[in-house]
Amino acid sequence: MPKHKKKGPLSLQGAVKKQLFKSGVELPLKVLHRDPAAAGRGLPAYLHPSSLQQLLHDGAAAEPQAQEQQSSGSSAAGSSALFLQLASGSDCVLHARACADVAPGSIQLDEVQQANLRLCAGEVYKFSVFQHGSSAAGADVAAASSEEEDQQQQQQQQQAEQSMQEAADDSNEEMEDAAAAVDMPFELTDLDCEVRLLHAQQQQQQQAVQVDAVALTRAFCKQCCWRVLAVNEYVVAEIPGLPPLLLRITAANTLTAEEQQEALGYHCFRGLLTPDTTVYMTTALSQQQQQQQQQQPGDVADSAAVTATQQQLLQLSVADANPNSAALQQQQQQQQHDAAAHVTKVTPPVQSRVAAAAAGVQLLNAVSRAAAPPATNVVHVYTNDGEWFPVKKKLLRPCIALTKAVRDSGDSAPTVHVDVDTLTFDRLLIFLEAQALQRQLPGFAIHYLDDLQRAGEQLGLRSLQEYCAHLKGIRQAALGVYSFADVQRANASGKVWLLLDGMVLDVGRWLPEHPGGAAIIPAQSLNCDCSRFFEMYHASRESFLYIAEFYIGELVPEDLPHVPLGGKQPPSSDFLMQLREYTAFRQPMLAQLAQRAPVTHLGAGKARSAAA
Repeated sequence: MPKHKKKGPLSLQGAVKKQLFKSGVELPLKVLHRDPAAAGRGLPAYLHPSSLQQLLHDGAAAEPQAQEQQSSGSSAAGSSALFLQLASGSDCVLHARACADVAPGSIQLDEVQQANLRLCAGEVYKFSVFQHGSSAAGADVAAASSEEEDQQQQQQQQQAEQSMQEAADDSNEEMEDAAAAVDMPFELTDLDCEVRLLHAQQQQQQQAVQVDAVALTRAFCKQCCWRVLAVNEYVVAEIPGLPPLLLRITAANTLTAEEQQEALGYHCFRGLLTPDTTVYMTTALSQQQQQQQQQQPGDVADSAAVTATQQQLLQLSVADANPNSAALQQQQQQQQHDAAAHVTKVTPPVQSRVAAAAAGVQLLNAVSRAAAPPATNVVHVYTNDGEWFPVKKKLLRPCIALTKAVRDSGDSAPTVHVDVDTLTFDRLLIFLEAQALQRQLPGFAIHYLDDLQRAGEQLGLRSLQEYCAHLKGIRQAALGVYSFADVQRANASGKVWLLLDGMVLDVGRWLPEHPGGAAIIPAQSLNCDCSRFFEMYHASRESFLYIAEFYIGELVPEDLPHVPLGGKQPPSSDFLMQLREYTAFRQPMLAQLAQRAPVTHLGAGKARSAAA
């Protein structure tokens, strides 16, 4: 299977902390491989009826089907069906059915389903029932092919909704976010599929396979209608007389182009395919051509150079596939013929020179998206490191420094340059979106707050400045002043408090993520000044950025001489200088300590009373 970068709100990159509409049941199932050559392609996932019962809390809907299969000896999947997702979260959603031939505690998946969910046969994973939570979720059971299926699936729908409600009741905050998500439609208005050959390297033909886009769309919709599809999901489609085709979902929208222009916070990555969904079949190169049409004028020369280079690679790949170069001549003649007939011949991206020549697909009767006019409701924002953000004007309204660009009513989108780096501006947009949609504001890490506050000053975004100050105030109020005895007692109770140049750091929650392992810090660095160890093991100053996350206060100055030194020698002066440059956030606490009388700090009075 081709490899593509994992992306989406629920994938490994950019994963959310909480899932919405999560079922209360998480069932571990062992993945079994299903050979598509023997069972056929495009089939749902199969699991034992007893597993289906456990997922739905009540097996009444699935039990009659299981009894019917067992009595008849049939190996076909029953009519009981539901949608499953990985309990840990997944972009792709499985369409699953009960089958008595599958071993209890197992789920049978083909190679495409395994690739979509990044699963390995023979391993055990936890699954849960998928529920979107909107009225559109009922459509996944409304298209059953018989009245009996309708009744059974509606029962499952009600049971899953009940489970969803029970799980959601555990958190008022989660329910508020879920209510916001319900407002967004779930039925897909349009969908883009990238077409290529399933086994491109096994094909020996020199000419591209001609595929009727209308027939392919019909086969795809027949197979996937009323199923949940996600961006970067693979689907295998078969047309009689042609090799199997691999379709990758490259775009999915639940709003029309006009609605997207007005919507804020619209980030669609999956939805329900319905008979009303418009499906566009494309190939990799045709998608690239569409993207070039939407590029900024300054990027045209670069894109033209890239296109010319790719064309040369494609020609070389054909020559490599046939050393006699007859294929190259035939390819050139075919290109000329296609150009005269206004037919676009497209080849998927170059995986290797030979594979690129073998993986050609020529779409006939394909309908392309209408070219959208340049958007005028956005501002093109360029950051100080050269990145470009097209941001909707209504989202930037709170930024006073950008008022002129926001109010621009010209025929083209205005352009502004801001003295803010890319990552900080991205976080600023997250804040603006949450503020505009009246959602919970993001809890930024403390080491981002200074940069965000400066960005707020640059753009005249007072609400961000005040929010950063608020977060700093909360953090400052939580800081404390500790004696050495306080640190020792905390470590004796099972905590992991470190002393680093007078700072008190609580790293217990981070130990499982420590690149050097969870054991080395408690073994070496407790109840001593660990500055030397920190210098020895952290050649990169990147680790300095994490200190603010663990900082809980300062050690009283009177106890500093009594703290044993970790390591055989003290840290270097150069290290301490750099460390203090990266930990300027501790200055308010140091200033507070300088104004305090020695006898008033925490623990000191107790220690002196005990000594007396």
